[in-house]
Amino acid sequence: LSLFLVEKPVSQDHAFRFTQKHGGCIEGKAIPTIGYRGMHSYEVKFDNYFVPQNSLVGEEGGMGRGFYLQMDGFAAGRLQTAARANGLMHAALEKAISYANDRMIFGKKISEHPASSEKLSRMTGALLASRALTYYAAQNIEEEDGNILAAMAKLFASQTAEWLTREAQQIHGGMGYAEEFAVSRYFLDARVLSIFEGAEEVLAIKVIAPALLANSTYKGFGEHSRKETDV
Repeated sequence: LSLFLVEKPVSQDHAFRFTQKHGGCIEGKAIPTIGYRGMHSYEVKFDNYFVPQNSLVGEEGGMGRGFYLQMDGFAAGRLQTAARANGLMHAALEKAISYANDRMIFGKKISEHPASSEKLSRMTGALLASRALTYYAAQNIEEEDGNILAAMAKLFASQTAEWLTREAQQIHGGMGYAEEFAVSRYFLDARVLSIFEGAEEVLAIKVIAPALLANSTYKGFGEHSRKETDV
């Protein structure tokens, strides 16, 4: 396998079709999704579409190395997915705190009810833990087990984002299900994070567990320099 960067004219539409002078064609359309609509996935078709040699990723050295280049890119992809999950959680937590401080129910603010304040406390702790793990993985991405750390961060942050955005909805009550409130979108957007860049089952079974089981002396964070003091 080899990787190519295939160029086409810019399009702002959810569907496109471009025909080259010699007749080659590329066309695609966005796949409808329940959330994460700010970044679409496209179904793309090529028909005799000409791609120049200088579009080969890695130039001549990249010939036949597409699989390995993709594997190298997964660590960065998983790391940035964890970062996105953290950003999503941060936004959801801010909305939940703001709504809890403004909305009155049974004669007092939602934030003054023990159940709500307990939720907010747990949400904050989960976000900070996820953020710390993601930062640690980023600091050690070039280490031997950087790919494992990125997978761990992605797995934990994505699962935590699903739970935290749900809690943010709960604090909003019925309005959390209304599209006019951002937390409804956050909940839907969080769902896909556990799927792309490696589904959580694949990360756990094929990436993380084999590395842990293959080395009975694996110490995780302790194997690296004390960069965690910078977090």
